[in-house]
Amino acid sequence: MVRNLENLDIIDTVAMMVALLYTIVSHELAHGAVAYANGDPTAKEAGRLTLNPIPHISWTGLVSLLIFRFGWAKPVPINPYRFRKRRVGLLTTSLAGVMTNLISAFIALFLLSHFYGHYLLIDRLFTYIAIYGVSFAVFNLIPIPPLDGSKVVMSFLPDDWTNWISQRERYFNYLLLALVFTGVLSKFMIPIIDRIFSFMISLFMGV
Repeated sequence: MVRNLENLDIIDTVAMMVALLYTIVSHELAHGAVAYANGDPTAKEAGRLTLNPIPHISWTGLVSLLIFRFGWAKPVPINPYRFRKRRVGLLTTSLAGVMTNLISAFIALFLLSHFYGHYLLIDRLFTYIAIYGVSFAVFNLIPIPPLDGSKVVMSFLPDDWTNWISQRERYFNYLLLALVFTGVLSKFMIPIIDRIFSFMISLFMGV
């Protein structure tokens, strides 16, 4: 019995870490790839168009995700002034990671609904990909720099406003960390994440 429980713990840990790495890498790759498609090669020049997870990981964001269910990766560097159409490029690049996470969550739940119960590792892996996908998407849509939601808002703002925000991004970083580690965000975000996840499960699992 003890050995079986230990095996379950190992399977769960492996599935969680693989899902987490996939969520981080796919999110950041999507940013870099869409930025590149819009004419900005900054991410490529920085070596961020890679499947290697190490360049994408923010260790503070990783710890936060594991503890608080909210986290972030190291932001992909972009230069909006290298986009062919700056506002369109900023908007689509900012939404790319979030959309990738949500699509991944949908696909994971779809596959889970068809293959659930065959292999425990696959069940756990798809479950974690869905959970992390929704969590990453919702968290990153918060309109606080450097999160994606702030870039979405900035794509509609006048240039002098975006410059003012960009110049003070480090101060917003402190605000974000304070909101995360004091638990303020969790009270607001967890119900939203749970509702989205429950809705997605009802679509695929018939719950």
